[in-house]
Amino acid sequence: MEAKLIDVHPAGNTLGEGVTWDCRTGMLWWTDIQENKLYRLTWPKQSITVFDLPERLCSFGFTNDPNRLVTAFADGFYLFCPETGRRELISLIEADNPATRMNEGRLDRRGCFWAGSMVEQPFAGATAEGALYRLEAGQVTRQLDGIGISNGLAFSPDGNTMFFADTTTGIIRQYDLDGDLGAISGGRDFARTAAGAGPDGAVIDSDGFYWSAQWGNGQVVRYTPNGLIDHVIQTPTPQVACVEFGGPDLDLLFVSTAREGLTSRQRAESPLSGHMFVYQTNCKGIALDTYYPFS
Repeated sequence: MEAKLIDVHPAGNTLGEGVTWDCRTGMLWWTDIQENKLYRLTWPKQSITVFDLPERLCSFGFTNDPNRLVTAFADGFYLFCPETGRRELISLIEADNPATRMNEGRLDRRGCFWAGSMVEQPFAGATAEGALYRLEAGQVTRQLDGIGISNGLAFSPDGNTMFFADTTTGIIRQYDLDGDLGAISGGRDFARTAAGAGPDGAVIDSDGFYWSAQWGNGQVVRYTPNGLIDHVIQTPTPQVACVEFGGPDLDLLFVSTAREGLTSRQRAESPLSGHMFVYQTNCKGIALDTYYPFS
């Protein structure tokens, strides 16, 4: 396996997350959650457009209308048009729980949007746990409970296996996914990250290998389908947040990072923190060809 750093985009994100490639337009999208901003990188022109947001956008997926996204803002699910700023509420999530906000989200192979919440800070009388949700055609179902920080969502090439991680446990798990029923079952441990490394955003390549951004130790780890470590990319910053394949041949690995959680000394030692890194690999991602239905 080969991965060579070929470019760095100076985004300077506080918390760069949700990296997603649109094969239809040749554009890469991601969000800076804490700064209420959405980024769009046109490839290969490498021009960046930044959209200001009404609140924190935690994750998103593409709809069959290229101008609209299905999103998990901090308080719930919305349809959103970046160009106009218009939001259409689908469903508030955990509105009665001030301890949580939405976090990680991905489309599955059938165009359903999965997103989970996280415990942001405890409040007296609030339940200090999050959950994982599935959104299909406007209907929300709760799939998992007792989550600290939802992360690591990815789906096998055939769409029959879901990967999910609770960052607070350091464990990446697998679930059988029944696409027709929209249900998961058979949860089992897939991999455990090293001490001090939290499993964050992830993506599956065309060979079924799982790529995990690992928060705290500056690594992207590629796991075999059996959960064994195959390759490690050491990045120039400790806070690695999300990964995605993109580019015309889907062989570029985009890696978002963050400045959040770093001391002033760490920021000085890692001046590229918060930037977007681009690696040329000899692996390929999977083209997304099913989108969340807008209408």
